[in-house]
Amino acid sequence: MTSSLTKSILAVTVAGALAAPAFAATDHIFADYSQDTRTQIELDLVRATADGQIIVYESNADGLGSILGEAEVHAGVNPHVKVNFQSGNIGDVVAVLVPNDANTPSTVFSISADD
Repeated sequence: MTSSLTKSILAVTVAGALAAPAFAATDHIFADYSQDTRTQIELDLVRATADGQIIVYESNADGLGSILGEAEVHAGVNPHVKVNFQSGNIGDVVAVLVPNDANTPSTVFSISADD
C-alpha cells in the first residue's frame, strides 16, 4: 500500500514539475473584459516571459487606433498593472504586451467600455 501511494505522489510531483515550466513560459494578460475605459484600465495580472511594455490602443472599426497609454512590465508575474491614459477615451480599448526583445506583440487583450 505504501509503495503504490509513494509512486502516485511521485508521479503527480514529476508531472507538476514538467507542466509548470510550460505554463510559466507563456505571456498572458488577465483582466475584466468590461471596464470604465475613460482615463485608465487595470490589468489584474500580466505574465511576461521577458521585460516589456503594455501598450493600450483605442479600438475602432479599422483595427487599432491611437495609443492611449503605456506601462512597463517585468519578466514574471506583474499584478495589478494600471495603464493611465494620456488623453480621454470614450470607447473600447486593446491592451498589447510587447516584449523589449521583440518587434511583434506576444499577446493581445480586448476590453469593452462600460456604459
